[in-house]
Amino acid sequence: HMGAVFLSFAAVTAVSSYLIASWHRPLIDDYLAASDRALGLDWLASYKWVTAHPLIKKGLFVAYGSIIPQIVFLLLFLNFRGRCGRSWEMLWLFMVSCTICLVFSGLWPAVGAFGYYHVEPDSNYVHVFMSLYNGTLKVIGDSRVEGIIQFPSFHIALGILLTYVVRGMPILFLVFLELNTLLFISTPAIGGHHFADLWGGAAL
Repeated sequence: HMGAVFLSFAAVTAVSSYLIASWHRPLIDDYLAASDRALGLDWLASYKWVTAHPLIKKGLFVAYGSIIPQIVFLLLFLNFRGRCGRSWEMLWLFMVSCTICLVFSGLWPAVGAFGYYHVEPDSNYVHVFMSLYNGTLKVIGDSRVEGIIQFPSFHIALGILLTYVVRGMPILFLVFLELNTLLFISTPAIGGHHFADLWGGAAL
């Protein structure tokens, strides 16, 4: 039942994120990049460093892609352990934070660091976002739906929330804390997020 709720909500919000991106509100990437520079953070330099170290890049890629497996694991683990209340808490945290994230992405859209700095030209999310933003993408479902929200970073928000969900479970908490710390580190270079997106995700 919880799996059905998660999949249904995810389907609706994925389509909603596409519709919201087509609002064509002013992009805020200039402000996000300026915020990074004000903090002394050089996104392009950090990206180049990661890409120059293939093994590190692969490890960060695994960490960045672990969000959905984490959710699936917790749905199974918590329910089979009889922690249904904690599992519902996770789903509600997911749904509420996702809804807020959608609203913010509509009001303050961003193409992300990959698009802003013109790296990763084959990135699917940049192509899809710009097609929606420019009005050239008219049909949803002809290709795989992409995660296109950049600010705030939903990956960071979920990394924090999923770690919080396993509080009071010492071994699992330590594993999730370490994994999601790696996810935090991976988000700029692997996810194409400005550093400012991370602080937005943490605030969310």
